[in-house]
Amino acid sequence: MKSWWFGIWVIVEALLVLCSLALWFVATEHTVLNISVTVFTLLLGGIIFYPRRTGLLTWLQSRHGRNTFIHLSRFGLWCSIVGLVCYLAWKFPLQKDFSERSLNTLSAQSLSILADLPKDTKVTLYARRQDWARAMALLKLYRDQRPDIKLSAVDPETRPQEARNAGVQDQGTVVVEGGGKRVSFLLQDELTITNALLKIVRERLVRVYFTWGHNEAGCDVNGPEGISSFCEHLKRQNYQALRLDLQTANDVPVDADLVVIWGATSGFLPQEVQRLQRYLEKGGSLLWLYSPNFQQDNLKDLRDLVSKWGLVAHNNLVVDSLSSLETQEATIPLVSKYAPNHPITRGYKARTIYPLSSSVEAGKPLYQGVAVTPLTFTSDFPGSWGETDLQGIANGKANYDAKDQKGPVSILTVAERIPESGSAQDTRVAVIGNDAFARNAYQNQTANMNLLLNVAGWLSHDEGLVTLNRPGLSHEPVVLSAQHLRFVFLITVLAVPLTAFLLALLVFRRRRRL
Repeated sequence: MKSWWFGIWVIVEALLVLCSLALWFVATEHTVLNISVTVFTLLLGGIIFYPRRTGLLTWLQSRHGRNTFIHLSRFGLWCSIVGLVCYLAWKFPLQKDFSERSLNTLSAQSLSILADLPKDTKVTLYARRQDWARAMALLKLYRDQRPDIKLSAVDPETRPQEARNAGVQDQGTVVVEGGGKRVSFLLQDELTITNALLKIVRERLVRVYFTWGHNEAGCDVNGPEGISSFCEHLKRQNYQALRLDLQTANDVPVDADLVVIWGATSGFLPQEVQRLQRYLEKGGSLLWLYSPNFQQDNLKDLRDLVSKWGLVAHNNLVVDSLSSLETQEATIPLVSKYAPNHPITRGYKARTIYPLSSSVEAGKPLYQGVAVTPLTFTSDFPGSWGETDLQGIANGKANYDAKDQKGPVSILTVAERIPESGSAQDTRVAVIGNDAFARNAYQNQTANMNLLLNVAGWLSHDEGLVTLNRPGLSHEPVVLSAQHLRFVFLITVLAVPLTAFLLALLVFRRRRRL
């Protein structure tokens, strides 16, 4: 055999050895393929070196062979040291997230849910192999916090039967199993994963009843004036949205975790208000969203109801000339100041907008042990106030006078009564002087939706309702196309190593001639 043919065979054998080792590390599920490549590599090595075994032994005993063996031993030692360091770095990672949105760090809500996750939790990703890297990078953030989570990936194209058995039809589906429960979802972001884990952790279904019969907004309306987007958020987090007719019901259902009155314009009958009052006295929760009525106030009964719990729901118009939406009038306040110590707004920094709002003030509760907390604040007076002359506003006049409420005013205020001995849970009431800020027309205002979800979670005694409040990006992230990825692969995986190998071969041949 010619010497140059033998050199090519040696290079091919070396590449096969590297490929077989790589397959055992990166494609462990393909056992048959790995064994086949390894056996073929060994057979080719035997075919190459066995006929030359005598010359090979003679060469190994020569000075040049001993020097080569010493250099290879040193190279192997360095590789072992680097491999050990990489293993320790993988086993005990130290990470620092410098991204603007903390995209590589789990939120406090996710960490809280992970702490309650069952130990037998199993997470399986069903996606094409080329999509594993991006998806697994996000899933591994959870596994790093809980090493006992069993994380695996399946390619439905190579293992279709396993995907069918799991009921998976779409690429990118994640199946979470734990505590005797099973949840599947399409992987999108941290919020989708954490909400799925929340369903595993939560022991029961949270029921939210929406009143109707008074022109309220409904979950079945998909138009701009509907609230289907908010109801969809509740559904994703294992909440059940139900309809409640207080005119025909004998009482509020005992399984109601929260009653919502959203945008009612016609008055409630006395018996309806009494049923709500009995529900609250037993430890219920109520969320009332309303907007100022410029014609006739039909909601005095509801105002009297919440006033017993220390919430004064004014029928005025909040005017904020210093902090309003850009290019818009002062009647669309832009709120960035919140109560710092309440569970709903603790750590909340996003800005929320409220088109045509009324102020909700803290008053004197009728019941003992009730704590009233305003949560949102407009700018200081004279920049903002609560205008009581609604007719003047309609005519284009907005001037502060003695009847108006000085700023800062609150649009969202909550009340809580700590349970007495023998009571199941505390009563919680929240009143928002705006019923439009979280409708479908404002569904792109994620800060509005997040705040309302926080309110719903607190009212239903479920602080696990996850919103993952994140600051916005000032620049779009860089997204590489398929052509860019192939170019990076050719440069880093093929061109650079091959160039280094050819240079090493050139140096070796020149030194051999010396």
